[in-house]
Amino acid sequence: MNVAIPFTKLELKAYPMIQKIEVGMRGVANDNCDYKGLIGTVSELRYGQQKETENDCILEVVMDFEEPLHGSLEDLYPVLNGTGIGGVVLDEESVGIFFEDNVAQTLDGKIVCPTCHLLLDYVSEVQEDDIHWNLENGVWMKTNGEGSSNGKRCPYCDARIDDDNAILDY
Repeated sequence: MNVAIPFTKLELKAYPMIQKIEVGMRGVANDNCDYKGLIGTVSELRYGQQKETENDCILEVVMDFEEPLHGSLEDLYPVLNGTGIGGVVLDEESVGIFFEDNVAQTLDGKIVCPTCHLLLDYVSEVQEDDIHWNLENGVWMKTNGEGSSNGKRCPYCDARIDDDNAILDY
């Protein structure tokens, strides 16, 4: 069971998702750290006096990362210089949490692109309306059909953001 952390009003305003994070949740390191793209599980949350580093952060998020699916850790992350990927301490700016099934969000609510791992404060979508003009009783009436969309996309790499309308709801 997770114990409620007594975040301040200022912290909650800056990071509105911070109260939702729990040990056991899945997460991904974003573009703000050397572990970018690694996926793992939150194993510990440290706040206030429980923090073990000197990092200037509100919350230490301890992650146990998994080995990459494609390629070796040494080849994909040479900057790690052989350090382990278990018990990695990240700050609130460096991790996206899968609060909803498919999309990771930072604690300030930004979406983490599943491909380039950049933080998104906007998402692009191109929609086309299927418009019909029908002659009804001598008057032309406009009706909208179904139309189409290219899907919600990362504005940097054009990767599709498949959120099933859980976050980006119409």
